[in-house]
Amino acid sequence: MTVVEGNEQHSQVFRAQKSVGEVTTFEIVNIDSQIDQKTGQRVVLWSEIQKVFNGARLVQQNGIDVPFLADDANSPLVPLRIVYRVGAVMDVLIERPRRASSVTPSSNLSLPPSPRGSISRASISRASMSRKSISRASFSSTVESLIGGSNSGKLVVVYKELRDIVDSADGVFNEVEGVVTIKITSRTLAGQFYDALDGERNVRKLDVILDWDVTLDDLRKFAAAVTKAKIVDLTVDGMHYKGPGMDALNAVRRFDPILGLKANGHIQTLRIRNFHYFYYRVRSASLTAPAPQLQVLEIDCPIRELSESYRSALRRILDCSPSLKELKMHGGPLLASLDIVAEKIPKIPSFEALTLSSSSSHLSVKVTFSGSNVATMDASCRWLGSLSLEEQTFLELGHLTSMTLTSALEQRDDIAMTDTLRCNPKITLLRIPCITRRFVDVNRLVTSARARMLGLHIATALRKVEILEDESYNDGHGHYDIVTSIVEFEDNSDLPKTSVNVKMDIGILKDSREHFNEIFSQYGSSIQKLETDHTFNDEHAKCLDDATDKSGSRLVSLVVDSTSLTKSGLECVDRIVERSRNLEWFELKLDLNTKDQRENVEYLLSRLGTRLTGLSLRANDSSEGWSPMLRKLCPTRKTLPNLTSFRMSCACDIPSAGSEWITAMATPPPHQAGRLPPLWRSLSKIQLQHIRLQPEDWRTLIEEIDVTGLEELDVSNSNFSLEEFKTLADCIPDGIESVIVVPLKVLNLQDSTVAESEEVEAMQEVVTRMKTKKAPQLQILGLE
Repeated sequence: MTVVEGNEQHSQVFRAQKSVGEVTTFEIVNIDSQIDQKTGQRVVLWSEIQKVFNGARLVQQNGIDVPFLADDANSPLVPLRIVYRVGAVMDVLIERPRRASSVTPSSNLSLPPSPRGSISRASISRASMSRKSISRASFSSTVESLIGGSNSGKLVVVYKELRDIVDSADGVFNEVEGVVTIKITSRTLAGQFYDALDGERNVRKLDVILDWDVTLDDLRKFAAAVTKAKIVDLTVDGMHYKGPGMDALNAVRRFDPILGLKANGHIQTLRIRNFHYFYYRVRSASLTAPAPQLQVLEIDCPIRELSESYRSALRRILDCSPSLKELKMHGGPLLASLDIVAEKIPKIPSFEALTLSSSSSHLSVKVTFSGSNVATMDASCRWLGSLSLEEQTFLELGHLTSMTLTSALEQRDDIAMTDTLRCNPKITLLRIPCITRRFVDVNRLVTSARARMLGLHIATALRKVEILEDESYNDGHGHYDIVTSIVEFEDNSDLPKTSVNVKMDIGILKDSREHFNEIFSQYGSSIQKLETDHTFNDEHAKCLDDATDKSGSRLVSLVVDSTSLTKSGLECVDRIVERSRNLEWFELKLDLNTKDQRENVEYLLSRLGTRLTGLSLRANDSSEGWSPMLRKLCPTRKTLPNLTSFRMSCACDIPSAGSEWITAMATPPPHQAGRLPPLWRSLSKIQLQHIRLQPEDWRTLIEEIDVTGLEELDVSNSNFSLEEFKTLADCIPDGIESVIVVPLKVLNLQDSTVAESEEVEAMQEVVTRMKTKKAPQLQILGLE
């Protein structure tokens, strides 16, 4: 089928199924579109479609109903019309006589004059129903409102029966999406499920596991039920199938009904998984049955060895699937599969992509074609050094245009990596996960391999290398160092442009930190985002200082933990920040426990306070040791004008002096009459963790917080009580009565005093006020 494109002719391609005896074909027609005078959009008139397709009642694209163009009140424009979609193929559903049924047929839900006459995912979405959970009562009422009439109750009864059967099998029935996922464990359950599925349904997608030793007759009944239900997207899994001895006579044709579904006139997407010896147990009749509507086919079935059965099956499937867009084959021979598809696709103009996966699952490729030639080949590989001979040979063909490793590149795989790059000069993009201590080596490996190719006058298309985090390398609690980079090359140049992001998070692994010296020395001027932890020391700071002094700083985000820094390291940080002209986020994490630490705080805040956007303070003792210094350094927000995030963690009682300073950080700076107000930014994030304040200090703090910019308030593990919760609710204006929109989204009360309160009704009343009148987007944590 050829779709006319271009500016001279704008015709939409429509097709309708046509059956003559046992032969099923498609009637394909181009209908001209026109400019709609009301909307300015290009449209196709419904009357023009009905002229061509007598009895047309519905238009779909990829199994989804195409709605009529409507006005702002969601009423269809007259005359009825649909929006023209460039390059799309529309399926026209024709009204045909049907047998009597207790289930309301979809023909009674005809579209004209309303585009919402059929029960589709679009129409139910317009009824504002939840996609993930929907009560039976609400679904029944919505269906009735959509289709009306006395027959609606019958349809809901059928849905209830199907839902009960799916629930009893621990399956999932998403009535809004029309999707059923179920594991059928016996012939009895299968019969019940097929009976419930019988007739006209909104079920369009079925994902089923056949979990018993099915016979040929069982599979025939399954195929008949799927066909009758007009499923368009089917996944069938035989992972538990072993093969009944009693059905041995039918072994060579046992899977005919499964493959035959591709030609049932409804299936557009078919996934066949985990049927052992699949290609040996299908006959030519099921392989060659015409499947003009099939668009996506996936066969994931183990193959013992390359055989003519596989080759022949693949050729015949392609010969009878003229509308196929995507083919996925797992477990088959890579080279043979690629050759066969390349041979056949000139006869399949709609074909878009081939996905092949090796039987070891170490290598997977997605291929697009230009004629019979490979246009692009994107490879995903697990371990380069562990590939089979067939997999290595496939990579040496030289077709790769991009490659992604799914496991960290180990040193033993370095030679395989360089050989792959040498054999595939068309690669433009390379993605490599990497553990932190290998970061410099991996970057050097790739850039030097590319440089050697250019030095030998070998053209290379490699333009981008992404070094990714290795998520498998962590301490089990989500803590691990992350160093990522993007390396970009200009044409015929071996000088890369590199951007690096670093996150130091040692957790409990206690890895050596020496490799960060080399990272900061080699790539310090290329780092855009840097977040350090308590292991960041003077030597690290000096390496970064020297690199940025030599080549400048590209930092846009910097988070510094000063725990392990002395005066020498602090001075390096001072110079680094001074060079970072494009710094958008600058946060300090500071300890207040010892005299030396407080001196570090005094140095950093006095030197860098005006650049700070985030401040995190930790203390283990009362405020007598640190509050006088902080009140002197930062008496008001004037000294920290750009601060938007403030965190205070102090596992002790804080007297009024310390509370007054915390309040000052959450309060707008004072404004003298007759002068311009000071420039400052409201706090969007306030975290007061583990602290204990007096009730009057809590009240003063809460009343002074500027809620106009506050998005997150965290008082976890504190003595924030129900009274403070009520005060907070009182201080936030009602959204209905006030022009101020409160942006508060997160309130963390975990392990706080209010979370342990037994005054459930009073607490629920405050929660209701907060969510309905104060901050409708609010999520409250800790009040399960």
